[in-house]
Amino acid sequence: MAVKIKLQDFSDPEIEMPGREVRVVPEEYERRRKALQSVMRERDIDHVVVYGDPEHCANISFLSGYDPRFEEAVLVVNRDGEPTLAVGNEGWEYADLVAVGARKLLYQPFSLMAMPRSNSPALGELFRTAGLDTGNKVGLIELDRPSYFSVYKIHDKDGAACVVCHTGGHDSRLLLLLL
Repeated sequence: MAVKIKLQDFSDPEIEMPGREVRVVPEEYERRRKALQSVMRERDIDHVVVYGDPEHCANISFLSGYDPRFEEAVLVVNRDGEPTLAVGNEGWEYADLVAVGARKLLYQPFSLMAMPRSNSPALGELFRTAGLDTGNKVGLIELDRPSYFSVYKIHDKDGAACVVCHTGGHDSRLLLLLL
């Protein structure tokens, strides 16, 4: 059975542009963070650590407007006070343009391969700068479900921060770098 193919000219479809750009205003990000902080107070959580990368960007974007489209990032929301956004080299300037109401820290190991990595604090120091400390209860918003742990101590080992924590009755080490 032979198939006949006929080539035909056609015009491009009309594409309508929206009448206005839809933007989330800074006050909405503030409202979202305050709602999270209210839940944190109810549950006695000192900090919430939110991980993001190009494939898992919704949680950070929802709370700060920052879309980690190029590399990993971490947002630390404190129960009281301003949040901290840790980004790599690619996200450093971009964070100034979009991240709403967050202190910015450079963590170069979040950067793409072959990017400079010599001007960063150790991950444990980054978390201490963001406010995490011994005795804190920390919520973790990861890829698929929230959880929490209590911090016993933070120390740096081989370039990664080990947080000795208590999770549901068992002492364990949580490597926050890998979240």
